[in-house]
Amino acid sequence: MQGQGLLLVQLHRAVLAAADAPREQLRGCVIASFAAIDARPDAVAIYQAEARGLAQQERFAYIADFLQEFRSMWRGIITRGIESGDFRADLDVDVTYRFLRDTVWVAVRWYRPGGQLPVGAVADQYLTILEHGIASPEKEQP
Repeated sequence: MQGQGLLLVQLHRAVLAAADAPREQLRGCVIASFAAIDARPDAVAIYQAEARGLAQQERFAYIADFLQEFRSMWRGIITRGIESGDFRADLDVDVTYRFLRDTVWVAVRWYRPGGQLPVGAVADQYLTILEHGIASPEKEQP
């Protein structure tokens, strides 16, 4: 359990160190998340299912630290993006964080490495939807 949590945090730390702009950091973290799902889907699924409960036990206290750091990284990206104008000013940081976390990480339940869609294509679709929405740009909103 420690290895998977540490791997996820390390992947995201590397993204934050390599990119300055919040939008690039967000893109990098989404891609890194899908890379982790692709590389170790069973470990990611177990970590997701068990991490919160285990973090309450003293011998797994390090998991609470990983969860907090992971949450802080994502919330920081969103906050910096709002402040810089890269992201919309009307976004609620907590709702946006939960939306991103849940939509990305639920993919571990349906994505299959080696399947019809390669992990890069899935990450690209998620990012396209995230950055451009699903509504046709030609249609005006009511």
